[in-house]
Amino acid sequence: MDDAFVQTIIIGLANGLIYALVALGYTLVYGIIELINFAHGDVFMLGSMLALTVFLQLGLTHQTPFLMALIMILGVLAFVMFATALLNVSIERFAYRPLRNAPKVAPLISAIGVSFVLQNVGLIWKGPAVQGFENVIPNDNVLTTFFGLTTNTEITYKPLFVAAVTTPRGPPRSGPPPPPTRSSRR
Repeated sequence: MDDAFVQTIIIGLANGLIYALVALGYTLVYGIIELINFAHGDVFMLGSMLALTVFLQLGLTHQTPFLMALIMILGVLAFVMFATALLNVSIERFAYRPLRNAPKVAPLISAIGVSFVLQNVGLIWKGPAVQGFENVIPNDNVLTTFFGLTTNTEITYKPLFVAAVTTPRGPPRSGPPPPPTRSSRR
């Protein structure tokens, strides 16, 4: 098989896993509160910006020892998950819950408004320019480093980390089905 084709598959899988994670979030939100949350992607954006800020404050670079970097990355992930969960709870409490019994278009307009607010928070916080930062995960080829293979196909730690974070683990849920949603009772 052509090395370029395999490399394209690897990149596509890594990007697809990120899209799947965002889509899963949309699905969960819609399944619970029956609202298309247009601010969902903006919360992801603010979470990424918060992680970038914390990485820079901690001084995390690709030269940080592996175990220390792993602990710092997992700690930052836990912190950012908590912060974005708190942000989502606040959004639900103040923007969506008061409109729970309103016509369907009112929460939808509220979700668009929250999206605009979060986008502007990001613009004020980091500005409109592209924000770059140093790689915190080494760009070593895992196939060469661990397996000693000489190939043009490159699998770095980044897609493996994305796969580890986004791939569900554990046995499938068993037991009684979840309770019906508000729309299924009508």
